[in-house]
Amino acid sequence: APLARSPRVGLLHGSSSPMKAAIVIAWVTWAFLFLSWPLDLLIVLLQEAGDSPPPDPALATVLGVMGAFLLTLSFALRWFLFRFLIHPKRIPIGSAWTIVAFLGGSLVIWALVKSVEIYGLVLAFISESMALYLAFWTPTLLVMVVHLPFFLDPRRTRKRATEIGGSG
Repeated sequence: APLARSPRVGLLHGSSSPMKAAIVIAWVTWAFLFLSWPLDLLIVLLQEAGDSPPPDPALATVLGVMGAFLLTLSFALRWFLFRFLIHPKRIPIGSAWTIVAFLGGSLVIWALVKSVEIYGLVLAFISESMALYLAFWTPTLLVMVVHLPFFLDPRRTRKRATEIGGSG
């Protein structure tokens, strides 16, 4: 039997074609975004050293506070979308709106995380400080790993939906 029809395919087994496409889109998008972290690190490492003054402490503080807020917001948004909104009483599991909410929500969450890493990149270009860049790079990399698109597995979603709200 072909691999696509094997009962051990994992995420793609037993799901509809639109859900299969959503899962593939999510994983490809996440993978490309994730690969940008080492590329950004390489760009900072290859930057020519100069006599740049440290960035304005107010700017670094504002970007740090905004970064912490956006990372917290990414977790809150994930909870809202995947624990509250996508629920049999609001958006039924398996509907087209479920796929829209999964993909749209995932893209927004990943964009929030990536924007915080870009804050560090901007500060690194201003100050040429690797330590300052790594203060943004490391937590955002870890948060991106936490936001893997595993939640798009339809079996997990159905199981979670029955645990938190029943089937109707």
